[in-house]
Amino acid sequence: MKEVVLKTALKTLLAVIIALILAFGIASLAFPGGMADICENTGNYSMAVGYSSLAYKYSGKVEDLARCAEDSIFAKKDKNIVKYCGELLKHKDFDKYSEEKSGIIKINGVEVPFDYTQYITDSLNEAQARIDGK
Repeated sequence: MKEVVLKTALKTLLAVIIALILAFGIASLAFPGGMADICENTGNYSMAVGYSSLAYKYSGKVEDLARCAEDSIFAKKDKNIVKYCGELLKHKDFDKYSEEKSGIIKINGVEVPFDYTQYITDSLNEAQARIDGK
């Protein structure tokens, strides 16, 4: 009797694990933006880059590409920074997007001008210099 209960419990556990893996896989492919949100909220920017890049492949939107670049910067992954910041600077909608993102931001209560194009360009140049060893 115990063997039957144990086998049934193990089969049920296996079925639940398989269902969770399938649900995770489907969510990853169907909702990469949402998965990127989860990764960002948990501080896993390296994984968020992967989901953001998948979202960009689906949409082609500058916002999704910018998310790839920003997640790469937060993850401190120089090769990804160079790749995604470079692509972002060349995107046809980048100038308009940069205008929307630029402006005045507050840092510790002090208003500071923020230029999004400069932020992306500086991040790209710094990452390239680290790769080149300069």
